[in-house]
Amino acid sequence: MEIFSFNQYIVEKLGVSKASLQFVEFLNTRCLLSFEEFLESGMRKLDNHMDKIPYGLIKSYIKDRELYSQFPVVGFELVYLFTKMTDSQFSKKYPMSYKDGAVMAVGGWAPGFGNKNWKWYSKMVDPQKELTEKGIIVQIGIEISINKEKFDLENKEHFGLLKDNIDSTMYHELNHSFEHYQRTLRGDKRKFIWERSFSTALTFAAENKYKFAKSVYKFWSDNFLDYIYLSEEFELRSNVQEMAYFLKKYPERDVKDFVIYKNAQYMESFDGYNFYHKLLKKISEHESYKGQESKIAERLKTMWIDVYLKQCQSQKSEPILSPSTLEKMSCEDFIKYWGKKFNENGKYLKKKIFKLKSGINEI
Repeated sequence: MEIFSFNQYIVEKLGVSKASLQFVEFLNTRCLLSFEEFLESGMRKLDNHMDKIPYGLIKSYIKDRELYSQFPVVGFELVYLFTKMTDSQFSKKYPMSYKDGAVMAVGGWAPGFGNKNWKWYSKMVDPQKELTEKGIIVQIGIEISINKEKFDLENKEHFGLLKDNIDSTMYHELNHSFEHYQRTLRGDKRKFIWERSFSTALTFAAENKYKFAKSVYKFWSDNFLDYIYLSEEFELRSNVQEMAYFLKKYPERDVKDFVIYKNAQYMESFDGYNFYHKLLKKISEHESYKGQESKIAERLKTMWIDVYLKQCQSQKSEPILSPSTLEKMSCEDFIKYWGKKFNENGKYLKKKIFKLKSGINEI
């Protein structure tokens, strides 16, 4: 269900919300310095620490009044979740990354707009410049976990990867924040501002609520559910903006080297029939599931629908299909339904990446 069109909110022809990037260099530096301070401290964890950045510190970065009017930030709230992990802890939480030799994991989140007195939301407030009726305080979360037994800030490769991870994450989350603002501004005025942005019900539908075997659920999640999340329109848009960071910094590299492109390639070539039978094979490898492969597959689908519909209810959003239609689908049909979405969105993302690469100097 397409409630909002792409051009209604991200108008730049390359798919990058330039208005959200005015402050990115400052924010990246701020976050990196805060993380370096954390590394030098004796703390093991910095949990949801809020770094409030007032207008006075960002006003010098406003170079284009027209761009600023599209994203009138009067303050930022950077929320940090920093953790130093032992080698064992890191390997358990990030097994695939650990296997690939990673020594850090970086992620982010961009809350929608809420009541100006609420803590974990972006807010509408009075403007600082008379270009818009309202100003905004934008909240962005950054989570960084390191393997403290292997990560070395003095190692140029480690430092470079850390900076790339922070910078690209900020590009990605600022795109979400820009879209949150545009949807809130132009959305149905009869709704509360916290109800006007995009639904994240699909994003949070990935939960092993029925406690399936870890190996089976991991295969289901890593090779299928993750791509439902990546197929969200707002997530596709943020991945395009994130690619802008990498293409600007590494213009000589082949786009095929980047994870975002590899994800797009996987989505474009996804075959629902083949995946379903690979899933059955994976289920059969678990001793207690032998002879029940199809039944377990159906239960995986039922679990996803159960969690998803509850998310829709809590977020007051409409499901992608009617609940009865979802429930009538077999697991194989369900996978094929999403497979077509993956194929379309993989093609879309690749097309955007190549267009972005050819016009990257315009950003």
